[in-house]
Amino acid sequence: MTTRSYDLMVISGRYKMPKSTFFNIEEEKRNRIEKAAFNEFYKNKFNEASINNIVKEAKISKGSFYQYFEDKYDIYKHIMDIISQEKIKYLMPVMEKSNELDFFIFLKRLYIRGCEFAVNNPIYYKVAYDFLKDPELMERIYKEYKGMSNDFMFKFLRQGIENGSIREDIDLELISCMISGLNESLSQYIINNVELDNVEKLEYLSDVLIDFLKNGIGK
Repeated sequence: MTTRSYDLMVISGRYKMPKSTFFNIEEEKRNRIEKAAFNEFYKNKFNEASINNIVKEAKISKGSFYQYFEDKYDIYKHIMDIISQEKIKYLMPVMEKSNELDFFIFLKRLYIRGCEFAVNNPIYYKVAYDFLKDPELMERIYKEYKGMSNDFMFKFLRQGIENGSIREDIDLELISCMISGLNESLSQYIINNVELDNVEKLEYLSDVLIDFLKNGIGK
């Protein structure tokens, strides 16, 4: 496994996977099942989505479905994992330059690139949007992703210290946790208040957050 592959797995949280039988079937069939699941979760929120609809569109039996997945949540988690990995791949051109950039410039480029990913992948965006609107589902999945976002930010904060754009005396673990929380809050604000194609507004919001990180709110 390459370092990049490992990083993608760590960042996306891919530890719990479908059953091994799913990865042993032919690629065309796997793609067909994943496409059917994407379509179902695109059309319906998690609680309204149906395994029956997935197996019907994928042209497999319900028995086969349970050979590959434990339940509806299992395939939903797999779909969310695909979205996460695809987003990380999309962010990679920015991430690969993280050690060359001022941390705050890097962070802004990361935010904007993430918004571009959503605009260019409307199905992914809709599925992720519905996820962010479901507090119970978010809590369940974030328990499995616990620490991943913090680890992701820890790495880049440390690079910021190394390239001189961040003070050396900060508590990396604490600040990583705080930034992860702020990122989640910003995502929720954008979901509820901003159209993703409003690039000017998105850049403004990223600037507000970065200014807050750099300077705080004191006089």
